[in-house]
Amino acid sequence: MLFDLSPDKILRREAIRLIRLTDRYRALASEVRRPGEHLTAHLEHTLLQAISKRDREQLIHGFERERDKILASMLATVEARSW
Repeated sequence: MLFDLSPDKILRREAIRLIRLTDRYRALASEVRRPGEHLTAHLEHTLLQAISKRDREQLIHGFERERDKILASMLATVEARSW
């Protein structure tokens, strides 16, 4: 696994824990995309850049930004179905 390359056991453990905590939301993300939206790997690219630079703030910001996009998509889907 990618995180096994890190010599920082605590950071590796926490990164894996965070990914596991967000698995269900990332799984939902593929289901809640609106028509015309394309799936991309921008989040993964951003996270890998943050990890390689050891930039904790960028890592957290990347997760938060994606979480906000997922929430907006989920709310839009629910709103569209409520009519």
